[in-house]
Amino acid sequence: MLVALGATGKNSTTNTEPTDGNAMNKPKWTQDDAIAFECARECITDLMGICSTAIADEERQLAPDVVHLAKLEKNLVELACERSTLTVANHDRIETIRRDYGAVVRAHRESFQPQEPGFLDDEGPSADIPSFISTTNARELFELRPGETVAQAAQRVVIEKKD
Repeated sequence: MLVALGATGKNSTTNTEPTDGNAMNKPKWTQDDAIAFECARECITDLMGICSTAIADEERQLAPDVVHLAKLEKNLVELACERSTLTVANHDRIETIRRDYGAVVRAHRESFQPQEPGFLDDEGPSADIPSFISTTNARELFELRPGETVAQAAQRVVIEKKD
């Protein structure tokens, strides 16, 4: 393996094989090719994860849609086959996967909005940031008794408030 500064000025790794013992063949791939290949494989892997999650969600339904489930499972198998047959030499396919599948993965990730931190006040969780923030431990918040778990104390407090 040789590391050379390519014509583009980029550091690239080339993999070569000897032809007659002294001469070297044309490089099989560059470092940029290898990176693009790995990125494409990661896009496929991400889609497989999205598909697996959709399968699990569907299977958890009281009455799973067997047609939809079969379609998802078929997609998962096709993605696995595509990933296993992809080679570093498939430049056009790699570019298409990175562009198209990458867009799907980005859209999927953007659809999950991180939850904003909340604050617990006398009325419950609040999105408003209080002017003064203090820490409260379970002993103060639930009047935790010796030997009682936080869950038991929380349940007790709810029951006591109802009475």
